[in-house]
Amino acid sequence: MGGDEFTVLICNVRTPTSVERVAKKIVANLASQFDLNGQTCSISASIGIALYPDNGGTTEQLVKVADDAMYTAKYSGKNCYRFGGDWLF
Repeated sequence: MGGDEFTVLICNVRTPTSVERVAKKIVANLASQFDLNGQTCSISASIGIALYPDNGGTTEQLVKVADDAMYTAKYSGKNCYRFGGDWLF
């Protein structure tokens, strides 16, 4: 992962909706304003989501799908998430 990227692995996912709940919480928590040396700051997040085995059977495939979805989220205005592959929500 790059310097400003991180990965979250969620095991035993039963539905894409459960992953969506986690993504919403991450976006909301990172967007919360905070004080840094007397200045109000906030962080935005662009999250790409890949689901095993639907989006790939290998780590490399899943990372590629998630990375593509992350860039779609960035170009959608940031501070959001997107599923990779054919998942439409």
